[in-house]
Amino acid sequence: YLEQDGNTVTTGRGQWLEVRSCGCRSRFCPHCCLPLGLALKRRLVTELATFTGLMMLTFTIDPQLFASPAEAFDYVTSKRCIAVTIQRLFRWGLLRSRRFVCVVEWQRDTQQGHWHVLVEASHIPFAKVCEAWNRNWKGWRDRVKIGRPGFGSVRFTKSRIKDAAKAAGYVTAYLTKHPEHGYPDWVLDGQTRRVRRFSTSRGFWSDARK
Repeated sequence: YLEQDGNTVTTGRGQWLEVRSCGCRSRFCPHCCLPLGLALKRRLVTELATFTGLMMLTFTIDPQLFASPAEAFDYVTSKRCIAVTIQRLFRWGLLRSRRFVCVVEWQRDTQQGHWHVLVEASHIPFAKVCEAWNRNWKGWRDRVKIGRPGFGSVRFTKSRIKDAAKAAGYVTAYLTKHPEHGYPDWVLDGQTRRVRRFSTSRGFWSDARK
């Protein structure tokens, strides 16, 4: 990293210089995110190979609903909106299991978070997944009537994740690179909130189910 950053380090005569990795093991660290992401990718390939279908759903929130991106993020996490949406889709018979992998990404211009969620499915009607997400907001039907997203928007990604290796690579791509613009200050403020860039459903890992 010293070479990569163009730093020059000198020592006095008879002195030694010991170089060590950062070792903070934070997914927000520009040095640690790569090895952590690659390790996760290897582990994910094994689990995703047991899926009978792979789809990526990307969920966003209408910024008009909240005073700030931080407030929107806190709502999603406190209300467990991702897990509730997946449970809803499973109850409707649209998913083959409740298992999912979720990665958070932040938009550079708005600092809004959006969630990339890998699920076990082959086909989900677009209208149904939109409804499942919108139901996280009490007045979602009224908002749709006036031409606004009920809670937010949904996007499908399937063509690039046809097998476990590609799916694992696709989802961890968001974790192995430190964004050029960095992270919003509210994300890094650990004194007010603990933000997790990556999460899985309960019982996702095989060793946890034994």
